[in-house]
Amino acid sequence: MNERVTVEFRNANDNLYLYDDSTSLILNRSTLREKILSLLEKKTVQKVIGELSLSYDKNVISREVEYIYDLKNNYGAFYRSKPIMDDIIESKNLKEYIEVNIAYRAIDYLQSLVRELVKLPDETEWIEFKCNNKNPQMIGEYISALSNSAALWGKPKAYLVWGVKDANHKIEGTEFEYRKAKKGNEEMEAWLSKMLSPRINFVFYEIPMDKVKVVLMEIPCADKQPVQFAGTEYIRVGTNKKKLKEYPDKERSLWRSFDDSPYELKLAINNLNDDEVVALLDYPGYYEKMELPIPRNREQVLHDLTYDKMISKNDAGYWNITNMGVLLFAKDLKKFEGLHRKTVRVIWYKNNSRLETIREKEFVGG
Repeated sequence: MNERVTVEFRNANDNLYLYDDSTSLILNRSTLREKILSLLEKKTVQKVIGELSLSYDKNVISREVEYIYDLKNNYGAFYRSKPIMDDIIESKNLKEYIEVNIAYRAIDYLQSLVRELVKLPDETEWIEFKCNNKNPQMIGEYISALSNSAALWGKPKAYLVWGVKDANHKIEGTEFEYRKAKKGNEEMEAWLSKMLSPRINFVFYEIPMDKVKVVLMEIPCADKQPVQFAGTEYIRVGTNKKKLKEYPDKERSLWRSFDDSPYELKLAINNLNDDEVVALLDYPGYYEKMELPIPRNREQVLHDLTYDKMISKNDAGYWNITNMGVLLFAKDLKKFEGLHRKTVRVIWYKNNSRLETIREKEFVGG
């Protein structure tokens, strides 16, 4: 296809209609997504968008590429297997797929997360347990408070959990139906997002736990500035939700935390199992640099990498790899979207100018 064509989605059959001056062609949405997935294995998001935008409308292409990349990147290990990605490709309503099927696919991870959270002390300031309280105003204030508290405690995520008794952390189940919840005539989820500043990507999950249902909201920590709800910043003080302005010491500490987070210890990728960590990192190279023998068991390897802050364990017991771990010991930097530009390229030019290249080589390892 030589000419650039306009692309639209039609809700009736979810196909892509490609228009040129003389005719209309039909490309199934799943075909486009399959192509995007294939390209993302080898290229960055911007390069994929640029390549496909030569033929198709850039706005639609950008949206589709970012959807697929978001699934691959944010949900970690669970969404790299072929059957799951096949389901994503065929999905007609991606938002519904994320809310329903992805939560189901990651059930082991989510159940493990809930079990770990209920073991934590009552005063943990980045977690809140509820039974059935579904007041939108309350939920919005807790999003702000928990997000800011997570940043203060150096946690990447905070959690609001329905179906767990706050007094003893017993899992009792909930009747809360977040998909049906509304604020006036507006869907609660959309209203909450609109009322937050800056907007953050909180996510709801429904989780079956021992014949009862638990609803978990995963909330990213505040980054660069406190999260406000309806123009007000909140914070957890012990087990209580308070306005941040009423606690100037905590407010100063929170602002300092935004400056104190070293780039090297921020997360490059998360939610990995043991196999994926050792597949992505050159751990023999780590022991070679440390002038130490390679341990015979994987548990010791993971312990050593954790000790030197190459990896860290998250709240559900899965692994995260830090930027430092990637930059020093990644087998292939191109597998880490945020760090793919850190590869080293050596170019041999003819004579003393840069007009003609004789040879070039890119080093993709950390």
